[in-house]
Amino acid sequence: MNKFVRKTALVICAAAAGLALAACETSGEHHYANGYGSNGRYDVWYDGFYGSVNGGYWGPDSAYYYPGADGHYVRDSGNHFRREGFDGGRGMYAGHQPN
Repeated sequence: MNKFVRKTALVICAAAAGLALAACETSGEHHYANGYGSNGRYDVWYDGFYGSVNGGYWGPDSAYYYPGADGHYVRDSGNHFRREGFDGGRGMYAGHQPN
């Protein structure tokens, strides 16, 4: 394979990856969590109170736990994560409790 074909293939792959990532947010809905529950129905609604949240899970006590700034999971005690949609809440997917 010559250099031109390799470079062209690399550019095409990089562009496709960028488009795929951009498509995740074009709907205006946030998908903060790590993809579990991908049956198309959200299992968490979040109002954005804590800022951008990447991940989280429903604990055995029915509270939602999200990763804090230090990487440790923090219990939501302010009802900012809910199991049902609400005004101002955006749908996302909950993950599994880390081991």
